[in-house]
Amino acid sequence: MNNTYILGGSHDRNFEALQGSLPLLLHENPKNVFFLGMGTGISAAGALPFPLETITVTELVPEVITASETYFAPYLDGLFSDPRVQILAEDGRNYLYGTDQSFDVIIGDLFLPWKAGTSNLYSLEHFQTIRDSLTEDGIFMQWIPSAQITFTEFAIISRTMRKVFPQVTMWLGDFSPGRSIIGLLGHQRPSSISQPTAELDIIRPEYNSAALPLLAHYIGNLAADSFADYPVNRDNRPIIEYRAPIVNQNANARFTSYFSGANLIRYMVQNQQTFPHEEDAYLAELRQNIRLLTQVGRHLYRKEVLQWRQQHQLVDAAYHQFKVAYNLSIEGTNLEHFKQRTPH
Repeated sequence: MNNTYILGGSHDRNFEALQGSLPLLLHENPKNVFFLGMGTGISAAGALPFPLETITVTELVPEVITASETYFAPYLDGLFSDPRVQILAEDGRNYLYGTDQSFDVIIGDLFLPWKAGTSNLYSLEHFQTIRDSLTEDGIFMQWIPSAQITFTEFAIISRTMRKVFPQVTMWLGDFSPGRSIIGLLGHQRPSSISQPTAELDIIRPEYNSAALPLLAHYIGNLAADSFADYPVNRDNRPIIEYRAPIVNQNANARFTSYFSGANLIRYMVQNQQTFPHEEDAYLAELRQNIRLLTQVGRHLYRKEVLQWRQQHQLVDAAYHQFKVAYNLSIEGTNLEHFKQRTPH
């Protein structure tokens, strides 16, 4: 749009809708949700099936709202006509700063980190505004394109969020090895995921719409001191804005590599070793076998990375580990759909 690369399109409808629905599944009883950024509107439409009272969507560029209604209406399930929905041509950050309304769930869209002005959506001050706009048990999901950042940018954003929220958990939104989406979930207060929530099914479009338990998308709990050696991103010191364009160019020249694929797998393994799921307070209410679902997602993603890297001799072993972990958690499930991913 306006000669600028933009994420989103009808081809990825099911994946974009998950960015709206997955965070809502992680709240026990969401009533009011706020979307910061609209794009196609498909992510916001992912909230429509939930019994919500209000859905507030802000979009900085008015023409984006017009384009969404004009060209994407067939994919939005009535977003523009639903009486619960309020769509505003507003700066989402300023809107939150000025409104008296509190939200159970706030969802930050998938922003391009290297785009000028985006860094303030990862700043300490912005996260503080979001925290102040949440209800007592509210949660905030910030989606991040891991294939647009290196580990350093991830660590800076994570430390910045961890300075604001007493608990930050990490989630995998997409099992694609080359364009992974990760989510950082800021919790208004420390909490544990319930057994019924952990076992909720999420339909995965890349596996012929096979269901995968919600907890299989969980990567880990970010400890307070995990990124103590990294700086905090602030409005008056926008480190992400300064670094991201350089990182983008260096990655294109293959001087560095993004935080996806093998790099993300290494982090998953390292995080599990330093912060074992058996000691994770977020998983405290779960039976031991259900906790194994956290390994299910890791083995599945590893299988995809190995296939992508054409390390075929290791793919079958990773798929076998995936099946073993899954069957130890939930028996009698047909897992053949997960053997081969549908390209998208």
